[in-house]
Amino acid sequence: MKLLAVVCMASAALGVEAQTTATHSPAQTVETLSLQQCLDEARSHNRSLVNAALDVKGSELQKKEAYTKYFPQISATALAFKTFDDMLKGEGTIPQEVAALGSNFAQFAGMPYSYSMLDRGYYAGVSLVQPVFAGGKIVTSNKMASTQTEMLRLYQSMNEKEVLQKVTETYWQIVMVKNNLSTIE
Repeated sequence: MKLLAVVCMASAALGVEAQTTATHSPAQTVETLSLQQCLDEARSHNRSLVNAALDVKGSELQKKEAYTKYFPQISATALAFKTFDDMLKGEGTIPQEVAALGSNFAQFAGMPYSYSMLDRGYYAGVSLVQPVFAGGKIVTSNKMASTQTEMLRLYQSMNEKEVLQKVTETYWQIVMVKNNLSTIE
């Protein structure tokens, strides 16, 4: 990538012509780039600038994710099953000892029962969790996400200024070399 930037800067000098070979044609084309064109190329093709922009976008998404923690978290589940054979089968009478458990159970003592369990089953559930207070965790995570986003924006700006400064310095060095060469000739 640095080689591309140096080639771009070298070809951008006033009066310096860059030769690029087209992949579809054996003929070569000559292209002269201005300082602004070199700066635009550096902005769009420099890896550190592209990565910094992606970091800022990722941080903004994390900030949105942290904000959602203020809202209720909803989840739903459902389950259904059918067995080929009954897993448990039985019949009989409820023993008299059940009456000793309390007056509510006494009425069932001696009643016949029959069961076939786990032949089929269904379950559905919905849960809703609303955080009321989590020890400041939600507020702190939102502040941290905002701070991280701002920090990455500043880093992106600083990185862009450094890259553009290097491109500009290289551009004018090439212009000086070109002028020195024309003076010598």
